[in-house]
Amino acid sequence: MKTEMIDGRETAIYVDVKELIETAKKEGVDFETEKSKFLTDFEIPSYEEIINKLGYPVEKGIANLVWILNSMGITTRQSCEGHPDRSVGNPRPNIEFTEKMATKVLVAMDGWDGTGTGDVIFSRMLSGEGGEKNLVEIDFMQPILIDSFTQFLIGLCSGGRKNGGLV
Repeated sequence: MKTEMIDGRETAIYVDVKELIETAKKEGVDFETEKSKFLTDFEIPSYEEIINKLGYPVEKGIANLVWILNSMGITTRQSCEGHPDRSVGNPRPNIEFTEKMATKVLVAMDGWDGTGTGDVIFSRMLSGEGGEKNLVEIDFMQPILIDSFTQFLIGLCSGGRKNGGLV
């Protein structure tokens, strides 16, 4: 872990998510029990039907992942499909959560092969004002990782059953 100042906020950055998962296990998080809570039947709606709390559609490139996470009880705060062609904004896909969702996110990521060093960056805001403090963000270094993680979660939630699917 390293810390950096990002937009005037001290931020802890974890490049090795596998190490972060192992730390949570050592601290007593029962990953198997927590994973069993994710078992569900679902069929993912079309991305146009996936609406955020403000009534706007979630960006197509990340909509399925946001929908699955929310269905699993992992509340997302904001998300972005990534915009490498823009000079302003995040060039990489990312999802932001409140700190209380962090453990659920790590449980969901356990066993996914995209947690290798540098593939995904998991960061915690350590300072800030009001709602900005204690935010957790996952940056996917390649957009293909969004689909990979989405497919992994479908398998995790279905417990190996043929279940739902992407539209």
